[in-house]
Order: sequence, then C-alpha cells, then structure tokens
Amino acid sequence: MKNQYHYIIDKSGSMSDCQKTTVECINEQFVTLYKLAAEHKNQEFRASLHFFNDNLSTMINQQTPLNLPKLKLSDFSPNGGTALYDAIGTIASAERLNSSQSVINGSKKVVFVIITDGHENRSLLYNSENIRKLILEMQMEGYIFMFLGAIHNAKNVATRINIKEEHAHSFNKKEMNTIFKKMGSSLTGLAKNETDWNKFDN
Repeated sequence: MKNQYHYIIDKSGSMSDCQKTTVECINEQFVTLYKLAAEHKNQEFRASLHFFNDNLSTMINQQTPLNLPKLKLSDFSPNGGTALYDAIGTIASAERLNSSQSVINGSKKVVFVIITDGHENRSLLYNSENIRKLILEMQMEGYIFMFLGAIHNAKNVATRINIKEEHAHSFNKKEMNTIFKKMGSSLTGLAKNETDWNKFDN
C-alpha cells in the first residue's frame, strides 16, 4: 500500500500569531510519519508540504519520512491573503492526474490535510462551484480531504465545499499542538486500516 499525505498550510498574514507553533507542529507531524513508516515497513509513505497565501508554494514534494527536513522558523513567514480554493484545487488536480487509477483500485491512499485560520478571499483559478465539484468527485473516487480550521465555523466552511463533516474540525490556535497530535493519531489509524481512524472529539 502506498500512502501520500499533502499538508496544505495557510501562511496568510493572520497566521503570524502562531508562526512558531505551526513550525513546531509540522516538525512533530514529520516525526510521526517517520515512526509510522518504521512500524509499517510493508507500506510506502510519502509527504508533501505546501504553503499558501495569495500564491501557492511547494516546499517538500513527495519525500519519504526518512528524508523529511526539520523546518526552521524562517521557512514559514506569514503574509498576504488567503487563496484557499486555488491551493486546494491546484494540488488536488495535480495529484489526481498522477494517482487516480491507484486510488480507485485501492492500492494507494491519498490524504489532503488543509489547515487555515481564515476564509477564502484571493483565489483566481477556482471558485466555490468548481472546487465543490472537484472535491465531491475525488472523494467518490477514494481521496480523503481533512479540514482543520482555527475558525468557529470550520465544519460549515468545509461542508460548503463538499468536504465531509466528520473530516472537518475547529481548533483554537492556543491548542494547535493538541489538534496536530489528534491529526497524527488519525493518520496513524488510517494507515492501520482502523474503521474509526478519524478520532476527533469536536
């Protein structure tokens, strides 16, 4: 089984108040993936890290857990707006071109983990209508979208673009470490094929 994780992280200006915590949490996620790969040597694990504000940048592209770097504070410098739809649409569409058949036949799991503290306000390529269509189609094919929002209505924001309600979770920035740990446990359960892998309390 192949496992591909895409971390899509908001780095708009409003994320400035949790810059250090975000970097620490991403590094902890990478440690979790390293342990997961060591425990499940019969599976292949890859991770990609994307940051978005007005623009989208990919810092890490399909690296094995062994080769994941330790991020520095200077790697994450929040500024700009929130082109959320463009980030999701661009990354998801590119992955779909490469892995659609593998996901459909069950030989590959692809998870998109979206983390934001704001609402869409800058996208040019995707709007609510075409992003809803894309996400719905990809979920039906077997792709998994997780939405973690430091906003009070994260579930509503997620379901408006067809991300499943049970895969959407709100969090407080002061408790970011907790939500990242839950996400790590959730992805571990998914890799183990646990039926209740999505263990979030909110």
